[in-house]
Amino acid sequence: MFDRIGPSKPMSFSSLNGDIDVTLPANTKARLKMKSQNGEIYSDFEMKLEGGGAPSVEDGRSGRGKYRVQLDKTISGTINGGGPDMQFTTLNGKIYIRKGK
Repeated sequence: MFDRIGPSKPMSFSSLNGDIDVTLPANTKARLKMKSQNGEIYSDFEMKLEGGGAPSVEDGRSGRGKYRVQLDKTISGTINGGGPDMQFTTLNGKIYIRKGK
């Protein structure tokens, strides 16, 4: 849990096989980039989400005769009008971004 966040400091949180659980002050202004390959993302903040990327399609017909579609599981958005970048990344876990008091 953070009591204060510097107004111009980017932050990054990552985990390979675990959850990320961060509590930020209610007045935190940030631009968030969140990615969980095999888990969910939860937040208490009202977030203005930005458009996601289009899926990439690889033509594999020369090999196995099939296409491969890969989805980018990154979600981006802003809280309280935006501010410094905060990145949250986990492979096998959930992301919790909690709103403090």
